[in-house]
Amino acid sequence: MVLVERAMRIPKQKILGVLLTIVLLAASSYALAQQQAQSDNASAAKPESSPPVPNLAEFIPLAAQLSGRLAVLENNTQSRLDISELEMKYGQIESNMDGLADQLQSLRDSKKYRYGKLSELRVAIQKEEIQLEKINEPLEKAILQFDTWRKGWLAERKRWDQWQTALLGEGAPDQVKSIFAKANDSIDKALDFIHLQLGMLLATQEKAGGIQAKMYALSGELGDLLLVGRRSALLDISPPNVLLPVYFSI
Repeated sequence: MVLVERAMRIPKQKILGVLLTIVLLAASSYALAQQQAQSDNASAAKPESSPPVPNLAEFIPLAAQLSGRLAVLENNTQSRLDISELEMKYGQIESNMDGLADQLQSLRDSKKYRYGKLSELRVAIQKEEIQLEKINEPLEKAILQFDTWRKGWLAERKRWDQWQTALLGEGAPDQVKSIFAKANDSIDKALDFIHLQLGMLLATQEKAGGIQAKMYALSGELGDLLLVGRRSALLDISPPNVLLPVYFSI
């Protein structure tokens, strides 16, 4: 009752002042949020700025750099994998998996799901999986490397196209056209070379994916049989029924 009486003694002007302050703070927060949203939208809608156009004296050296980069790309053998060697390794793994699949099918046909034999097959499959991962690692790195180069040369094409449009619009000398022709030729050759390498690498990776799919299927089938084999093993080791002695009362 005392608290109620004290609250009733608070002047109405103070209460109105507090309420007004709360309203002003809420309105200010809403305004700031609206301004931030508009600023974010403006930043998102801002078009990407074009690269500055070099001076005419810089185009011939830049075109020469592209030609040099192309030569380095074509002569770089460290990032190239021996596809024939990879396919041989994948073929060996696939052959091993076919043998394991035959063994598993034999167990299925015999209806004898021996847990020990099934466990041996599981270990053998796991070894093949580890070997496949080791072979896949350099292949994946090579694909990522060539894809990075692909994106870099595509960026060069876009930049040179923008420069060419800007210079031709300004009425540049005819000699500039031949410079751009050489630059575009280097870019096209680089992209053709990269696409060729990527095509071979991706085709090889597709074969590896087929082998991995077989591994997943065989592992799943083996997992089901292991459950059956485990139950059979438990039944085999169960102790026989023991006859309890019978006591007769006299």
